[in-house]
Amino acid sequence: MSELTEKVVYFLKVLADQTRFEILELLKSGERTSKEIEDALQKSQSTISKHLNMLTDMKLIYSMRKGNKSYYIIKYDYIFKILTYIQSFVISLHNEKLKKKEKPKVKKYITMELMPDNEEFKVNDYITLKLEYGVTNIYVGGEFFRQCKYVLLRKTLYELEYFFENIESVDELAEHLDHSMEHEPEEIHIPAETKFWVHCSNMQAWAENNYDPRILHSNLSIPLLKRLAELGDSKAKRMIKKQQKKKRKKRKKEKKTN
Repeated sequence: MSELTEKVVYFLKVLADQTRFEILELLKSGERTSKEIEDALQKSQSTISKHLNMLTDMKLIYSMRKGNKSYYIIKYDYIFKILTYIQSFVISLHNEKLKKKEKPKVKKYITMELMPDNEEFKVNDYITLKLEYGVTNIYVGGEFFRQCKYVLLRKTLYELEYFFENIESVDELAEHLDHSMEHEPEEIHIPAETKFWVHCSNMQAWAENNYDPRILHSNLSIPLLKRLAELGDSKAKRMIKKQQKKKRKKRKKEKKTN
């Protein structure tokens, strides 16, 4: 085996790890601290550190210190093309395999769009949504907060009218809806730019209605409110106090009922 072949094999081995691949995918949308990577991937500090060191040794990423924090950044833009080519190839194999099957019950084709130009939408002085390499990311106070993973609603107007007449929050609505964007992609395809503007619309409605908890799912609204309060957002502080008061009243009512 030649020296070049050995290097290529080692390079592919570095990529052939789920955690390292996920780190590169995450860094495609911008620089991150190791803590942000740990939170996004829900991995331990030691695990993330080990994989970051390996990616750094391969010169795929590098770290840059800003103040008292170190940020990890993809070193060369061509890594974006490599990741895209790999994903496109896997998608082609998957779809070709489905085509060869005899009378499949359900054909679930994976589609991959060309990465749209980056977009940015400022919700208010604290919250900004960015479309970065096909992914919608939430920034709070200028720092990455969380990725918008999927669009929850995919129902007919008739079905939504029924739900809106009988629900009090998005959390309750979520119990009735299939989280279709969480599972294996189907033939129905929503462009990344369309999803981005849907997320922007939802976030803006939430902010303009004083962070009404009925508009945004609690999985996102609760941690987002806490972060906004930490940054000094008075509306967020008031809403947190209002929700705490509501919970205390609910507990008292439950105790009286029991």
